Amino acid sequence: MTRNIPAILLITAMSMSSGCDRESNPTCPGNVQHLSRIEAQVLANCLTVQAAAEEFAFQNDLVYPGGWGDCTRMGETLCDLLPGGVLLKNPVILCRIEPSVWGGDPWCPGQTSIEPIQAFGLNVGYTIQGIGEESGDVISTITSVHSRYEAEILAQCFLLESDGLLYYMQNKDDEYPRDIDTDVNLEGKTVLDYVSDIWGGMGRTNVLTGELSEPRNGTASDPGSIGYSPVMDGDVVVGCIITAAGERPGDLIVNREGLSGYDLNVHAGCHYLEQALLTFAWRNDMIFPDDLNGDADLTGRTLAEYYPNAYGAFYNQYTGIHSNPVMGTADAAGEVAYTPVSMDGVNSGYIITGVGKYPGHIIVRHEYGLSEADKSIYYTGAVLRTAAEEFAERNGGVYAVDFDKDENLDSHTILNLLPSIRLLVNPVSSRRTGIINGRASYPGETGYVGWGTGYSITSINEAGYYIIDYNRRTTQ
Repeated sequence: MTRNIPAILLITAMSMSSGCDRESNPTCPGNVQHLSRIEAQVLANCLTVQAAAEEFAFQNDLVYPGGWGDCTRMGETLCDLLPGGVLLKNPVILCRIEPSVWGGDPWCPGQTSIEPIQAFGLNVGYTIQGIGEESGDVISTITSVHSRYEAEILAQCFLLESDGLLYYMQNKDDEYPRDIDTDVNLEGKTVLDYVSDIWGGMGRTNVLTGELSEPRNGTASDPGSIGYSPVMDGDVVVGCIITAAGERPGDLIVNREGLSGYDLNVHAGCHYLEQALLTFAWRNDMIFPDDLNGDADLTGRTLAEYYPNAYGAFYNQYTGIHSNPVMGTADAAGEVAYTPVSMDGVNSGYIITGVGKYPGHIIVRHEYGLSEADKSIYYTGAVLRTAAEEFAERNGGVYAVDFDKDENLDSHTILNLLPSIRLLVNPVSSRRTGIINGRASYPGETGYVGWGTGYSITSINEAGYYIIDYNRRTTQ
């Protein structure tokens, strides 16, 4: 089992609203083509901010940012997690200022806002809004939490993990309990004892019924209930599943792995490795490395140069040693490993594995799972960048302003330097909008903007948010 990745969470959020009219669900893929190009860019900005917020929560023990100053445990802000680590461009005034509103309602044309949703003092979700071409015209609203009760239930799940389980396992050699009400650690306390000690009634009360009945053993079913279920491997408890029911019986709004602090590091290590591999591949025509340490991409960088700089990114808490990922399949406690997946002799994918406390017991497994459309979009961006550089090399270092009209000293346009005319076909819509002049706005588009001394390449994936926002500038 693995945690949800941001892309999956994004698609889930897009499907939560009922109906596909502009007012009720402006993120509905079938509705995107009815928006103007500026409105489509606003929508893409909103979805990109959402993806960054989910990434922030993944790195921050499921707590979302409350402002620009909030950092993950790796020291990254929400801005750092946006494409290129820079703010997004407001499509109306063409300045990188988005999201420009925190904790309030946007008003100006092209603005994007994000407001944290809190319960029990925790940021458990967000509301993201986007303004169209007219002041005050909200064209997109993305909300991860749909009621006060749901927010409080999510907060209680967090309290169960971060306080109840964490403090229990710190005094139990990082072992999960079979029963949160009767199993005791070295301090003689149960998980529920810690929840009661730290949060009292806030952590134990069913927010819908007012009964002192949460959390409980088993799978949540009653409205407002929270459940804990151990995951067994023979006689050994190797993990747990935490569930929570919403305002309707059996409607699970939480169904995820509960992780110890040690296991969380393994998940994070696998995640950081995956992000580094995707960045490497994007700069290597979507070809993954054979060797983690020796292979370099087309820019001359090795995979290690894309690892997080923060201390502890690959810290093995089971051994107390900082150790980078290894080749093959993970086997030792706390180990993270990488295996390339080859098709026709080309490394077009990967399998990442991570082991928890027990050697050989894999608790994390990531496989390369981009859609065929998204693979094409990444590839188009990489090839367009190579063609833009080749154009400048043959043009005295001057870049093209228009990718299909400006000619270099060899009388070639960037279009002439592309290896395949199929790159001009949008893999999402099948229209000839795969590459456009200007900033990408619709799913499947790759946009080129040049200005002589540099260029910008943007791409929007099948789900609708920016996955490439690359800027190249030279000083002449």
